[in-house]
Amino acid sequence: MFAAVTLREIINEMAEVGNNHTAFLNRKTGELFTMNHQQRALLENAMASHDLSDGQHQVREAMDAGDLLELPSSYQHREFSSIERFCDSVHDPKHKKKLLKAIRGKNAVTSFRRLIGKFGIEQQWIGFRNHRLEQIAVDWLNDNDIRFDKAA
Repeated sequence: MFAAVTLREIINEMAEVGNNHTAFLNRKTGELFTMNHQQRALLENAMASHDLSDGQHQVREAMDAGDLLELPSSYQHREFSSIERFCDSVHDPKHKKKLLKAIRGKNAVTSFRRLIGKFGIEQQWIGFRNHRLEQIAVDWLNDNDIRFDKAA
């Protein structure tokens, strides 16, 4: 078994992954890495190992052995759900009403970001989002029996 992963590493990886990439944790080595959808399809669909480089072959073996765990991505943790929850948590009733209306319209995320800037509550949003990511990461780590260090 490898040394415990750090919660911060998991959260950072989750936050960085875009919609065209997937992040993984190798449960045997503790290694975190990201691959795009084309790379993933190649690994999952390669019929013969000679179609793969040495590094790809190692990743494929880890996949086949069930050692690779897909980290939750920002899309999997429902970024929009977090935005809605944040809007509901805003104490100023006028701001809350405007935020909730903005996220129901076209360009919801852009409108949301513009309004939190205008209202001066960007740091509140960042703290809220980071706390939500931490909750998701801790749940995921516990569900997968992965030891982690909260401190680092």
